[in-house]
Amino acid sequence: MDHQTLNFTQSVLWIMTPLPGMPRPPILLLLISLLVYYLNGMAGTGPQLMPDSATYLEWHNLSWQEILSNIRTPGYPWILSWSASLGGHWWIPAFQYALHVFSVLLFYSGLRAVLVLPWSAFWIALPLLFTPMLRLYGQTLLSDAPGLSLGLLSLSLMLWSLGSGRGWWLLAMALAATWLVRPMYLFLIPLLPLLAWLLEKMIILPHCVRANRGWMRVALVALLPFLLYGSLRWLTVDHFGVVSFGGINIAGIATPMISNALIPQLPEEVQPLARDILQQRQLLGLTYPLGRQGSIKYNPWYNDYNTSIHQVALPAAVAGHGGNTLLANKALSKLSLAILKHHPLAYAQWIMRSMVEAVLTLIRMDPLIQGLLLLMVLLWLKNLYLSQYGEEEGVITHRSILLQQDREYALVLVALMAVGWFMAGSLEVVLVEPPIERYVMGTGVLLPSLLMAGCLQLMGVAKK
Repeated sequence: MDHQTLNFTQSVLWIMTPLPGMPRPPILLLLISLLVYYLNGMAGTGPQLMPDSATYLEWHNLSWQEILSNIRTPGYPWILSWSASLGGHWWIPAFQYALHVFSVLLFYSGLRAVLVLPWSAFWIALPLLFTPMLRLYGQTLLSDAPGLSLGLLSLSLMLWSLGSGRGWWLLAMALAATWLVRPMYLFLIPLLPLLAWLLEKMIILPHCVRANRGWMRVALVALLPFLLYGSLRWLTVDHFGVVSFGGINIAGIATPMISNALIPQLPEEVQPLARDILQQRQLLGLTYPLGRQGSIKYNPWYNDYNTSIHQVALPAAVAGHGGNTLLANKALSKLSLAILKHHPLAYAQWIMRSMVEAVLTLIRMDPLIQGLLLLMVLLWLKNLYLSQYGEEEGVITHRSILLQQDREYALVLVALMAVGWFMAGSLEVVLVEPPIERYVMGTGVLLPSLLMAGCLQLMGVAKK
C-alpha cells in the first residue's frame, strides 16, 4: 500500500474518533439530522402528489366495510384525513422527517439498551439519516417513508424491550402501526421474534440478564394485533389478512406465463379469465417470459410487470366480476397459484434472479453504500499492510480491549438484524413483485449500518 492511501485511512480513523468536548451522541445525531434537512432542501417545501397518492386521499365517507376491503390499509389514509381536518397536508413532509429522526434516535437507544458503547451506537445509527427513502419519498403523500420509519421504530423498541424488560405494549402498537401504514413490512411479524430469539441465544443474554425469554413476548405482541385485525376483516369482508391486494400483485408475475397449451390444464373456473388475459397480452404484443430448455427472459418479464397488471390482468378480472375489486383479487390469486403450480422452476428462477437484482439495485442507487464499501476495502488494505510491515503493537490497555470487544459484539448484532431484515423483506417482495427501487430502499435500509459496523471493526484490528 502506498503512503497516500495509508495517510487517507489514518485520516478516516481520526475523523471517526470522538474529540473531547463533543456533544453527546444523541444530541449530535439530532444536530446532523437538522443539517441534512436543510441541505437536502426539505425545509419549507410542500407535499408532493404522486400517481399513487390518490388511493390514499380518496377515503371520504367510506363505510367500515369499504375501508376493510380497500386495496390500501387504513393507516396512512387516516393520517392524511387527520391532517386534512387540521388545515391541510402542508405539514406532512416535516412530520414524516421528524418521525424518521425519532426512529433513528430510538435505534441508537435500542443499541445502548443492549450494551453497545455510545460512540459505536452513534456511528451505526448515523447512516439511517441518509437513507435514499427519506430524500426521495419523505415529501410525498405516499406511505413509503413513514412505513420505513415505523418499521425501524419497531426494531428499536424490540432491542429496548429486550435490554430493559419493559415496553412490550409500545412494541405491539408500533408494529401494528407499521403494517397498517405500509403492509410491505408484514415480514417483521415473523422476523422480530426470530431475531429476538437469535439475539438472546447468541449475543445479548450474556450481557443483559433481562433478555431471557423475551422472544416469546416479542412473538406474542407481534402476532396478537395481526390475528385480531385479520379476524375482523374475515368477519367483515370474508378475507383473512391485512389487505386484499396479494392476488393482484402476484398476477404480474404469474399471468405472463399463460399460453394456449397451459389454459386447458388450469381449473375450469379460471380458464375464461386466463383466455381474456392471454388475448389482451397478444393484442399488446407483450413478451412470453419462458424460453427454451427451462430458461426465462427476466428483463422483459420485469419490465412488463405493471402493464401485465394494470392494462391486462386487473381490468379483465374486474370486468368479469361486476367491478368488485375484492372478488377480482380472489380470482387473480386463484389463477396465479394454478399457473405457478405448472411452472415452479420458472418461478424459482424469478425469485433467485430478483434477489440478486435487489442487491445490485441497492449498490447502484445508494452512494453511501458505495462509499462505505470503498472505505472497507481501504481499511482492509491498511490492515494488510500493517500486518506485513507495521511495527509491533505497544502496550494494550484495558480500554482498547473493551473497545475491540464492543466493535465485535456490535458487528454481529447489526449483521443479524441487517441481513435478516434484507433477506426477509426482499423475499416477501420478490415472491409477488419485482425488486424496484421503492421496495429495496426499505428492505436494504440497515445494510449501510452493517457496513459502518464493519468499518469500525476493521479500524480496531490490532497490528502485527
